[in-house]
Amino acid sequence: MIPAMGRVAPLALSRALGACGLDVPPVQVSEHYVLVRLYIDPSTRLGEFVHETPEGMALEENLARLDCTQDYVVVIHVRGDVVDGSGVGRAQLLIASHPSELDICDGGGAVVIEPVSYLDLDNEIALVEGPLLIEGETLDGRLPLGGLGGNTFEVFPEWWQVSARAPGLDRILQGIEGASVRLMDARAEAVWSVHQVISEPVTDLVPTADPRLSVLDLLTGEGIQPDVDVDQDGFERFLDTDGDLVTDVCIDGDGERVEGEDCAEGLRFADGYNIRLVFRAEPVTPVD
Repeated sequence: MIPAMGRVAPLALSRALGACGLDVPPVQVSEHYVLVRLYIDPSTRLGEFVHETPEGMALEENLARLDCTQDYVVVIHVRGDVVDGSGVGRAQLLIASHPSELDICDGGGAVVIEPVSYLDLDNEIALVEGPLLIEGETLDGRLPLGGLGGNTFEVFPEWWQVSARAPGLDRILQGIEGASVRLMDARAEAVWSVHQVISEPVTDLVPTADPRLSVLDLLTGEGIQPDVDVDQDGFERFLDTDGDLVTDVCIDGDGERVEGEDCAEGLRFADGYNIRLVFRAEPVTPVD
């Protein structure tokens, strides 16, 4: 995916053309969406874990329920200036509540935007947002999709690279009245670090599981090793050498071996798992 802040040239060029007298008026793009039915993209090795183990299926089920059947839902507010097909803007992550018993999972509805960004209703935290690139029908940017509450989701990375198509954006640029922007084919991608993985107990997914086990132990047992070399010293590896399902040997990228059931807690182990979420976005209407 393309980092949003590194590609502002199209907007600068378009504004320069506008300064030369060419008719390229900016178009404001603004729409609310609620994320529903998130799931892990099976093209990743972590996706294999999700589909092949009971614990993974429990994780997938939790993600599928997230943001549409809970008391609060997650809404993305996309806004920005589009000039001659390209632009930059911001994508803001909001928390909303249901004003009625309407099931948003069944296709949108009305929501009330809350004055918090995360599910921390005791403290009014400033709303969070990330940079966004708008080019043709494509939206690319960074959004804070982690830490949204719930035992499963809060350990995921806080920042995700997001890419989505928005059919209709081109029609707005062509001046067709009543056209609207609708996110489709949206993906979020991030690195789930080893330290975050070991902080997630399996009992949060399967209450009857061995309380000693972390998600790292499950991944190790399935032969799924980190696939992102964060510290650029080679891929790290984690092993269960005595067959008790608990990871007890950690091998750094440079080959150094560390033993013990707490070996992965060392700062030298910085690698992680590439994780992708795919989601469908349903439009919702904010109400006062």
